[in-house]
Amino acid sequence: MLVPAMHGDILAQTSARDPEVRRQTLQTAIKLYSRFLSMCNQYGLLSQDAKAAAQVEGQQSLDQNTRRLQKVQRFKREREIKAELGAMQMKQMRMVQLQDEADLPHEQDEESEREVGLLHTELEVMNAIEQIHMLQQEVNLLEHAASIPPDQRQTQTARPPPPDVMQQLLGAAANLQTQQTQRQRLQAQVFRPTVALPTVSVEQQGAIELQKMQQAQQREATAAASKSQDQDSEEDSDAQVDKQRQMDDWNDDNPSGWGNSKLRPTA
Repeated sequence: MLVPAMHGDILAQTSARDPEVRRQTLQTAIKLYSRFLSMCNQYGLLSQDAKAAAQVEGQQSLDQNTRRLQKVQRFKREREIKAELGAMQMKQMRMVQLQDEADLPHEQDEESEREVGLLHTELEVMNAIEQIHMLQQEVNLLEHAASIPPDQRQTQTARPPPPDVMQQLLGAAANLQTQQTQRQRLQAQVFRPTVALPTVSVEQQGAIELQKMQQAQQREATAAASKSQDQDSEEDSDAQVDKQRQMDDWNDDNPSGWGNSKLRPTA
C-alpha cells in the first residue's frame, strides 16, 4: 500500500534540466500521492481531518490562515505519532530482552505490529497531503513560466513575478525545506542500525590501548621505585637503630670513669 507514496517521494526528488520534464514528473508524483490517499480512504485508514485536508488540497481558494491551521494540526499529530512509536519500540525491546533472559523464543505481538503499521501509514498520509500541496505550487510556477512567449522570457525574467505567484514560490520553498527535514528524520529512524556503531577506527582504538598500556607501565614503574626507596630508607633507619643500641650497650658495660685508679689519678 505504501508503494505509490514511496514512488511519489522518489519522483518528487528527481531533478530535470527541462522545465517541461520536471512539470510532468511532478504531475505524475501528485497522481501517485492521490492514488495512495484513495487507497487509504478505500480501506478506511483516513481520519476525518485527513479526508478534509485531502479534499481541499486541490482548491486554490483556500485561505492561508486555514491552511496554516491545518498544517499546525498535522504537525502536532505527527509529534504524537512519533512519541507513540518511540514508546512502542521501547516496550518491544524490553519484551525481547526479558525473553532472552528467560531463554524463551521471540513471540510476535500481532496487535502491536498492526498498530505500528497504522501509525506509519498515518505519517505517510500526512506527508502525501503536504507533498501534493507543495508540488502543485511548483507545477503552477512551471506552467506560468511556460506560458511566457520565448521572445519575452529574457525581459520577463528580470521582472518580479506576480504577488500570487511570489506567495506560492515562498510557500513552496518553505514547505520544501520542511519536507526535506522531515524526510531526513524519517529516513534516519527507518535505517537506524540495531547495534551501536563504532565511534573510532581500529587504528585509533589501537593507539588508545597502547597509550593506556604505557601509562599503566609508567605507574607500575613509579610505584616500584617508590617502594624500593622506602625499603632503602627503612634499612638505613634500622642500621642506625642497631648502631645506637650497640653504643648504649657499650656505655652500659663501660661506665664513665671505670678505668681510673686511685693511685693514678687522671688529672
